[in-house]
Amino acid sequence: MDPVPWLEAVARAPETAAPDPDAARAVADALRAQPPFPEPAELLAAPSRRDPVAVHLGGLEEALALDDPIARARARFLATWLLHLLDPDDVSRLPLVTVVVPVYNAAHLVGEAVASALAQTWPALEVVVVDDGSSDDPEAALADALSDGRVRVVRQENRGAAGARNTGIGEARGAFVHFLDADDALDTDAVERKLAALRAVPEAELCVSRYRAQGGEAPGDEAPRGTRLGDDLCPTRDLLATWVRRYPFQTSTVLVPRWILLETGPWDEDFSIPHSDASDALYWFRLGLRGTRVIALDAELGTRRFREGSLTTHETPLGPILFMTTLLRLLEQPERWPYAGPLLVRMQGRDRWGWIETSEHPRLAELRGCLLERVAEFGQEPVDGRSGRLPLLLLRLHVPAATTGEQDGRGAYRARLAQAVDAALETAPGLAGDDLRLWLGAPGTPSPPDENQPAITALARWLEGCAADGALPVPRSELAALASRLGTDPRRRGLELLGRAPTALAGRLAWRAERVRRRLMGAMR
Repeated sequence: MDPVPWLEAVARAPETAAPDPDAARAVADALRAQPPFPEPAELLAAPSRRDPVAVHLGGLEEALALDDPIARARARFLATWLLHLLDPDDVSRLPLVTVVVPVYNAAHLVGEAVASALAQTWPALEVVVVDDGSSDDPEAALADALSDGRVRVVRQENRGAAGARNTGIGEARGAFVHFLDADDALDTDAVERKLAALRAVPEAELCVSRYRAQGGEAPGDEAPRGTRLGDDLCPTRDLLATWVRRYPFQTSTVLVPRWILLETGPWDEDFSIPHSDASDALYWFRLGLRGTRVIALDAELGTRRFREGSLTTHETPLGPILFMTTLLRLLEQPERWPYAGPLLVRMQGRDRWGWIETSEHPRLAELRGCLLERVAEFGQEPVDGRSGRLPLLLLRLHVPAATTGEQDGRGAYRARLAQAVDAALETAPGLAGDDLRLWLGAPGTPSPPDENQPAITALARWLEGCAADGALPVPRSELAALASRLGTDPRRRGLELLGRAPTALAGRLAWRAERVRRRLMGAMR
């Protein structure tokens, strides 16, 4: 059976298409008969663990079973992508890529940005330039480019970079979107190499690269940089874990399927204001919260220009608003609580708590109240089977304490927050097995971050108490693996012995002997 007509029908009109098991089997057989797509030499990605056929066809089956705009967009994308995978050399089946270029008063620069997009070696490409209420005339500057036929200019009243990107995504016809700022440029093979990386890693949902900087990096240790890829905090490991520690990647390096942007939702336009923009950072956070799988190319595939007036050079209340917003969103999702420790440590930099306490911005006032309400809730019932005691301990440790002599309102909110945390800790529900699995993680997952040490220590004490009472919260077979996640906690060895012993009695004896040894060593010191 030829599966192409079915895939073409799905790509053309997913709202009327239906699953076809025979066609799906034909697609699977054809894909499995092909050699795997080669991984680019510069590829940075966690190892692929899933069959690419199962990834793509399973996603298509799931999308066709749903009747909503996002599912239809996903189905159209997967059908288009599968047609390309079946015959990657067929130029007529190349997925279209839309390059979205927001521009505001940069007519003298946007021409070079658009020219770099049009020069891509990937032929299936269009460029959507969004004029965000410029006082100059970017359309006139693009007169030559407009004759190409692949370039469109969309005008709108000034809404900021986020609003311009939302418009560009709405206007895009491509299966993929590549973002490009008006003062940046792409290398000619940037799109083609990123798509090759996405072919090689079927689970991948977003591809980024390094860039070269012109004009010097923006000031400050936490200024957005796109070159720190491949280290222990690379976003290819865990985008959210990267985000809570640093800015993960530069916007003009991002290539992503359009359906993922539609699923994630529009960029937050109230985080993009004159002279400052935090909408990109918040959007990467939302993609991390979603669990977006990132891959990267360890290669400079574009140029970023730092110039006077760049949004990254201004300090405004948006930064503290961003961090308070993301903290609350983490605290609202129990499965994301272990990311709170690193985020709270990051919030201590650049006097962010000073901004949070003293700013009269109405958003910050609202967020201050929301955090106090959330703290009070942690002192009540368990949330999805998990105790709020551990995030409370992180708040108590990582929010800088108020000091005597602080003026201009500094310290007052932190003192109030500390009181609320202490009150909630008195009534917070006890720990349970769900807490243990959440904070220590399953074997094979990244080690618990050091910033969560107060929570990990509390878990270790509780786990040892459970062992003393003979009522373990998890099967003994799981205990050694979980205990091994305790890092340098002195209780680790005893709990590992308890979990690895051949019988429960032998484990308890070994655990008690280790406990006695630890006490003797402490007394000798």
